[in-house]
Amino acid sequence: MFAIQPYQHALHAQVVVDFFNLCHARDPSQFGLTPTRWQQFVAEPSRAMGRDFRLAWDGTQLVGMAYCALEDQPGGAMRYGRILVHPDWRRRGIASAIWQQLSALDGGRYGFECTCPVDWQAGLAFAQRCGFGEQSRELEMRRSLSDADRVPTCSPVRALRRDDAADALAWREISNAAYASHQPPVSLLDAADIAARLANPTLSLGFIEQAGVPLGLIQWENDSESHAYLNSVALLPSAQGRGLAGELLRWALGEMRAQGLARVELTVSMHNHAARQLYTRHGFQPYAETVYLHRPATTGIPSTAG
Repeated sequence: MFAIQPYQHALHAQVVVDFFNLCHARDPSQFGLTPTRWQQFVAEPSRAMGRDFRLAWDGTQLVGMAYCALEDQPGGAMRYGRILVHPDWRRRGIASAIWQQLSALDGGRYGFECTCPVDWQAGLAFAQRCGFGEQSRELEMRRSLSDADRVPTCSPVRALRRDDAADALAWREISNAAYASHQPPVSLLDAADIAARLANPTLSLGFIEQAGVPLGLIQWENDSESHAYLNSVALLPSAQGRGLAGELLRWALGEMRAQGLARVELTVSMHNHAARQLYTRHGFQPYAETVYLHRPATTGIPSTAG
């Protein structure tokens, strides 16, 4: 019989990292973790009611876990989360028991969002039983980096100045303006979010400017010593359609290679045809598809039988 307990960082940090890596070894579609990456994730600022972590134990063995956060989105607060069960422990009711706790956190006052690989039928069926419906789909893409990726001469892109308050403000304003109508909704950045990201040593960001005024940005993180994840290419609405995203991307690919990285991955909306064409032109290839799922706010807890 398993027990579900809250996460305690001092006691459980390394156990969680080992759990993620065990799941990755058994199921490569699940990502692995380093202690540094987990520490950065846990240390990110709390939004609204903050993050909540739950661990499922069978004796002293961690067999499942979940995390979720109450995030500020353009349409109002929304919980976003994920449940992960070790492949050897699936179909034993662990995910259902964890979900019952997560869905009871706010008494049903907030909606809930999650993601699931499009080809994971068991996960999609579980989400449907919990009251989730499909909201949108995103394409995961990646490309290798080589010595041919170089920072262009006289590029209009410059690197972030981490100690410059004006850069921090421009980052926040450009991101929030660019993603204001994005589907699925993207959490709005506040000053605490920017401060936490500035403290992340694996993060890189560049601005594209005109007459000294930032019009757009590109941001990525080094997920490991050899891989990067491209988090964002964002332009002010008035600067879109002028080829600036391509300038940002060429600069970033050169910077990534200069950092010694070998591969970069990203996620893009299936409906964002312009962005998909941009990434394809720059050598990215699709390798997976993800479903974004949404459960509306409710005063009750949905059935999780099965």
